[in-house]
Amino acid sequence: ILVGFARFNRVTHCKRLSEELGPALRLQLLAFYGWAFFHKLNADYLDPSVSCAAVFYRELGGRLAILPEAEWGAQAAIYASLAAEFSIPVLLVLRQTRPAGVLIGCGFHLILSVSGFFNFSSYMLALLFLFLPHDSVDRILQRAKSLRTVRGVIGRFKPVTIRAAYLWITRALFAMALLVLFSQASLDSGNGPARLLVLPFEDQRSIISQGVEIVWWGWAAAVTLLFVGAIQASSTAWPSAARLLCLRSPLYVIPVLLLVLNGALPYLGLSTEHSFAMFSNLRTEGKRPNHLILKGGAVWGKY
Repeated sequence: ILVGFARFNRVTHCKRLSEELGPALRLQLLAFYGWAFFHKLNADYLDPSVSCAAVFYRELGGRLAILPEAEWGAQAAIYASLAAEFSIPVLLVLRQTRPAGVLIGCGFHLILSVSGFFNFSSYMLALLFLFLPHDSVDRILQRAKSLRTVRGVIGRFKPVTIRAAYLWITRALFAMALLVLFSQASLDSGNGPARLLVLPFEDQRSIISQGVEIVWWGWAAAVTLLFVGAIQASSTAWPSAARLLCLRSPLYVIPVLLLVLNGALPYLGLSTEHSFAMFSNLRTEGKRPNHLILKGGAVWGKY
């Protein structure tokens, strides 16, 4: 929808495209975090015996031996996830705390990616990039060019070689994106449906799935360094919240409102899927709704 609006308004330049679409995408990110936090305010999510956060924490312990196996570790994971999803949007809105919000968001989604949510984490990191000052990359390059070591390394390569390397890296990332798109596709393996890409905790992981994880961590490391470098290089260039979130056209209100409405669907009795309530233990139907604030469940309609 946003791209369609941009074409309708004849937005062609990359910088202008970012300025046009950026505020709406930022508002959508903030709304997503708000709903993700609100959905988790239910009795089951706070219960370590059934909480999705506790389940993923125990599975994560199988990959990271440093995590304590005690029950308090699962409880800490529950409240840490709530704290992250509440604090990230608040910190991103305020100019003084925005760098902390970007770093916490980056760290939070890197942790989620350890659990195998590469597609979700890559999407959220891309949206977090929109909260950096628009000239962050230019500032990083200027600092890099001032370093003698960097000048010596770059000077050995011809511009044609650099452009070709950039092109092939872009193609490789695009290929990885296509693989991620197929992550939910069911393939007949003879023993029932099997997905091309599966979570690290699941059995029968394919070579492709393992390869995508390797590529992801290389890309995630580069993005993390970019965030850190941008924050260091842009210490005094952070725009105000009004400038960051001000929509350029009333048309851009439509996708933002659609996203907000989509998050409210479980409480309207219209839908419980694709409403940012995944892994939240939220239950709004039946005789036992579990939300701590909206205790009555869906306000209209029952399944």
